[in-house]
Amino acid sequence: MTQISRFTGEIVPISQRVTGDGDESAAPEGGGGFADYALVSLHCLRIYLDTSYRMTIDLL
Repeated sequence: MTQISRFTGEIVPISQRVTGDGDESAAPEGGGGFADYALVSLHCLRIYLDTSYRMTIDLL
């Protein structure tokens, strides 16, 4: 398991609890955007990796 996947596995459940989006899909049907927990998780990963959003997405 990679360092990124371990971190993501830890942060996603925490983000779901904090945002209250536990039952929501990360990318809901209908193109309405992403769930709050997905955005919070991405932000936490960006900080953890100390990179830009663009670099974080490229790494994923």
